[in-house]
Amino acid sequence: MKSCKVGITACSDARPFSEEQGTERVLEVLREAGLDPVRSDCIFSGEAPFGISPRRRGEALNRFYEDHSIRAIFDLSGGNLSNEILGELDYEVIASNPKPFWGYSDLTALMNAVYARTGGRSFLYNVRNLTGADGDRQTAAFKAAVSGTDRRLFQVEWEAIQGHEMEGILIGGNLRCFLKLAGTPYFPSFRDKILFLETLGGSAAAVVSMVNQLRQMGAFEEISGLLLGTFTEAEAALGVTALRELIRKAVGSSSLPMAKTQMVGHGEDSRCLVIGERYGCQF
Repeated sequence: MKSCKVGITACSDARPFSEEQGTERVLEVLREAGLDPVRSDCIFSGEAPFGISPRRRGEALNRFYEDHSIRAIFDLSGGNLSNEILGELDYEVIASNPKPFWGYSDLTALMNAVYARTGGRSFLYNVRNLTGADGDRQTAAFKAAVSGTDRRLFQVEWEAIQGHEMEGILIGGNLRCFLKLAGTPYFPSFRDKILFLETLGGSAAAVVSMVNQLRQMGAFEEISGLLLGTFTEAEAALGVTALRELIRKAVGSSSLPMAKTQMVGHGEDSRCLVIGERYGCQF
């Protein structure tokens, strides 16, 4: 059986060469899943996180979208710099050649920009989890998703905060990185969307501040529902329940459906959500 070619790149921070061995282990898992990884030349740099220009990173991604033999794209990066390449992308090419893009964290900016400009879907998932602490379960779930055997990678349990259901196209991801798009032509419309938020770093005060920014932008008057993932550092410091209540108060709407999960975020056991896909959630 012929393997399915997939592109491997780094649209955010360049990765240090010390990560090459770990990257090869990830690629081996992809091969075991029946995929044929094709590396771009924009992954590693001796000057990481810099060393690879936004233009080179953008052109590498454009080529993967243009190449009809590439069936999906996996981004191995994260950090801070994905929004550097938004002006380098050919959105007409991306719209004409839709294919799954997998990334997480700082790639939130890129994935939401692609959705806003093309309607394309992206998979909010860290492919490095395949070789992490929860690697055996992650690999089994990923292989099942690729083969179409089951969808456990995408199955998330939600706990109601207020309301009992919501429906809409999912946008969002990492809270800090999503807000990088505010005021730019790459920001998606909030109208009738489900907004998902999570973050690794930041105190409870930082999280509440960013939620207030979304409130002042009118987000919570337009979206159909708010889903919360993990807020790793803030929850470790304050507790899950206390932070959830602070966020609820910052949202400032008793009628907006809201739900919480500990199954999606920066943890190595995280499940996958799809930016640009329509969800119907009941809890």
